[in-house]
Amino acid sequence: LDCKDKRYSVRNMETPTLTIEQLQLKLKESLSAQDVTVIDTSSGCGRSFDVAIISAEFEGKTLLQRHRMVNQVLKEELKSIHALSIKKAMTPSQQQQQQQQTLP
Repeated sequence: LDCKDKRYSVRNMETPTLTIEQLQLKLKESLSAQDVTVIDTSSGCGRSFDVAIISAEFEGKTLLQRHRMVNQVLKEELKSIHALSIKKAMTPSQQQQQQQQTLP
């Protein structure tokens, strides 16, 4: 996704672009997340994002249920986003286990 591509030009969009901070705040507050990482993968256009979320709200939920939770939280924002990739949707205990496994 290229911001200079006229199809994705901010001037040609009916809805305003989103910021990393807006998405982080919404996800953190709505999911009581301990950690939220958002990366704009659209060269600053605010149209394509990768997200990683650590939340106790995901406890006991399948990966599909977690992704649905994220999509529900961002329901309105998704109307103006070209792409959203949920890279991680983990519980704090899963994050801790992952960190322990990567230690030498």
